[in-house]
Amino acid sequence: MNGRKPTKAEQAYINGATISVGCVVCNILGYENDAPPEYLAFHHNTDKGSIEPLCHFFGVPICGVHHQGHENAPKGEPIRHKNYAHFKNKVGSDIDLARFVWERLPLDTQDLIGQSQNIWSFDELIERDEQNRNH
Repeated sequence: MNGRKPTKAEQAYINGATISVGCVVCNILGYENDAPPEYLAFHHNTDKGSIEPLCHFFGVPICGVHHQGHENAPKGEPIRHKNYAHFKNKVGSDIDLARFVWERLPLDTQDLIGQSQNIWSFDELIERDEQNRNH
């Protein structure tokens, strides 16, 4: 992962998201979603990058096929880094995917993030991110 090292709370988010959601695209499309966590990439929201405050909280776990593609990928499959317009049309924007993940985080992960960051929901994350950007 390029960028800054995740904080303890961000690492808890990454772990919770990867374990509870798996590949967010496979999950949304209703595909079998049993790839081991080590086979998933953690895609950072393009607008947030991987160095800004809170950036890791906007990332999502995504399998290799849906992240950068694979030569055996079925035709028409949404691939984030090959055709973002098609990807967004099929499964949603990066922000939509982050919201999807946040809504499925385990309660212990939500509690850890809330207690350490005072961010208890995706809407609070968006609000805090906007506050950070305005200062």
